[in-house]
Amino acid sequence: MNADLLELPFDQYQRYRLVADILKEVRPKGRKLSILDVGGRTALLRQFLPQDDVTAVDLEMSDEPGLVLGDGSRLPFQDGSFDVVAGFDTLEHVPPARRTAFVDECARVASRWVVLIGPYAAKRVNEAEERLVDFLREKLKTEHRYLNEHRSHGLPSLGEVERTLHKHGLRTACVGQGSLDRWLGLMCLELYLDADPCLRPVAKRFFRFYNETLYSSDHGGDMYRHALVGAKGEAPLPKQVALDRDPVANPAATRSVLALARELLALDSERDVWAPEFERLRGVIGDLEEDLAGHKSRLVDLNADLDGHRTSLKELENDRNRQEEAQAVLCADLDGQRNALAQREEDLVASNQLLAGQRMAAEAMEKELREQLEAHVACRQELMEEQAALQSHQVELQGALEARVADAAVLNADLDFLRGSLRNRADNLRRVLRGRQGKPYLPPRGGESGGSEEAR
Repeated sequence: MNADLLELPFDQYQRYRLVADILKEVRPKGRKLSILDVGGRTALLRQFLPQDDVTAVDLEMSDEPGLVLGDGSRLPFQDGSFDVVAGFDTLEHVPPARRTAFVDECARVASRWVVLIGPYAAKRVNEAEERLVDFLREKLKTEHRYLNEHRSHGLPSLGEVERTLHKHGLRTACVGQGSLDRWLGLMCLELYLDADPCLRPVAKRFFRFYNETLYSSDHGGDMYRHALVGAKGEAPLPKQVALDRDPVANPAATRSVLALARELLALDSERDVWAPEFERLRGVIGDLEEDLAGHKSRLVDLNADLDGHRTSLKELENDRNRQEEAQAVLCADLDGQRNALAQREEDLVASNQLLAGQRMAAEAMEKELREQLEAHVACRQELMEEQAALQSHQVELQGALEARVADAAVLNADLDFLRGSLRNRADNLRRVLRGRQGKPYLPPRGGESGGSEEAR
């Protein structure tokens, strides 16, 4: 058995150990079992049965690899998917309206066995839990989540669970664990040790002692917990597990437990004496821890400030390096500009000389152009005078032309009159000639009928 498992709280150890013993008895020789742990988000069963393939399903998430999120009353698996379906102190935390569906699902998914271990409803079991709740409230000033769920939901009925398994054709057997009187005392002891951080190492040593020495005899009489086993088909039911265990504890082991209880009672009786001093020391320690936390915070701030200065210094060094590089570039550029300036000065001297020659040539050209301009102005004046004379002559010619046009119009009118007269005379002559020849007179067409009435 793994040494770490022996340090588990006795109540937790005994339920997993009992199921491991049951499966050890009923398993076919050398067979590896596939097991579904319903409500087993801690996957603790894997440590008790390392040779088997254990799948855990739960409503709550954990860090265990391979955990399946699912509801026990609606398991996300096919019929007969696992050799064994087990629930460890789970059914009492299922709301009563869903318990039958929970058992139905376990029976559906299991191919060989269903194991439902936990407390079932009984008068003495209920009383023991009530006393434990009172101890927690009055002595340790605390509440227990899981015990409160037991009280709010009510413990399941062993008979009803058996009948549900029988409905699915499973045969059943029941194996008890945890003598009720011993369970109540040990639970008070466990919770008392866990409430004091200084006593927790003692608790681990005590759990190891119980799990190694008293587990095998912790049954008989009224028991707190029962493992209800349902078997399908020809799968065997456990028998030897119940027969092999001796319900009588070793007297030396029980004396050791009583000695521990007496020491704890003595410690508890002296608590009123040293508890105030202990609280004062806790306050001092709290103040020191707060002061230390302040120093740590201040140190963190100083380190952060120092890191900031280091970063700033590094940035300044980088800036200086960049400035030096920029200065070197500027110096090189300045030298280049100086050389360029000297060359430009030489070019400027040559340009000035060239410009002086060009200025002299321009002055000579300007003088020549001025003389040409004066000649052009004089020529332009002469042309303007000639243009004025031409315009005057044009006016005279225009008048003469208009007079000749008027004369031509008069001549045209006279000519038209003469033409009309000639046509009239010609017409008269034709009439005369035709009259003499005895032919009727036909007036001329179109314009030939012209002439005055008097002429006809």
